[in-house]
Amino acid sequence: MNENKELKHYGIKGMKWGIRRYQNADGSLTAAGKKRYAKNRELKLDNFDLKTSNVMLGKTPAKEYKWYDETNQTVAEFKTWNWWDGINVSDLEINEKYRGNKLSYQLLDYAVKKCGARNLAVNKDNYIAKHVYDKYGFEITDEDDTMYYMSIK
Repeated sequence: MNENKELKHYGIKGMKWGIRRYQNADGSLTAAGKKRYAKNRELKLDNFDLKTSNVMLGKTPAKEYKWYDETNQTVAEFKTWNWWDGINVSDLEINEKYRGNKLSYQLLDYAVKKCGARNLAVNKDNYIAKHVYDKYGFEITDEDDTMYYMSIK
């Protein structure tokens, strides 16, 4: 039996000894590090600044909710408005940069639990939004040629 008690390490091709890809010498993250580790943490709406304002949807008064990041860029937004069948949510949108972080469920939570929204409409071509609303618990109550009208119980 041949016992080899030698440890060999050849490193990673292109890697420079003592140089870190994701961390600066002072311990702070490089731009690449911030990008890498941002993917590993779930984003929370609570981490962003919320601003509300009163707006008009056509002739209907509404309240707009917008979340902003540290660069004052819009992260997500929606509007609520009263109608005969209850509070409706519309124009729910997430900035492309922040999509894929489960913020849509957090927005729906905010709209339903804090704003009292019960109804929404979604374009039939918007399969992703329809899937999110179905998964959250909204059910189709009516439809026309282009839209599904959905409510939550």
